[in-house]
Amino acid sequence: METGASSSTAERMVLVSLTLVVIIATGSFAYLRFTEPPEIAIRRSEHRTLVQKDLKRLKTAVESHRAKHGSYPRALEDLAPEFMEAIPIDPWGRLYLFYQAGDAWRLASYGKDGQPGKHPWYDLETLDAYVFLEPEGRR
Repeated sequence: METGASSSTAERMVLVSLTLVVIIATGSFAYLRFTEPPEIAIRRSEHRTLVQKDLKRLKTAVESHRAKHGSYPRALEDLAPEFMEAIPIDPWGRLYLFYQAGDAWRLASYGKDGQPGKHPWYDLETLDAYVFLEPEGRR
């Protein structure tokens, strides 16, 4: 027969074991929740690089159009074939955006979710990216 002391020790051991399981499970969940697998980080980096490259090419073409015709194009499609062979699409299969915001013009990708983010020039979560162009009256 067990005595009260050994029963109390066994209960403490069970309690310590359960506490350790909870701590380990919580730590594992937090690690998985707040870190991304390497393949996702690589893909995100590749997308970011492609978007930056495309926006740079589009900006050059838009500015070339402005230099030659005296104004920005009405749409990105107006750049082909004179200034670009083809208009690129973003890594998520959507057209890049070209629009006027006040007196400034922007080239943009709204990233993975297709919705504008909260950051004014780059949203790390959704990969939104913007390029600002001068107003048409300035040169």
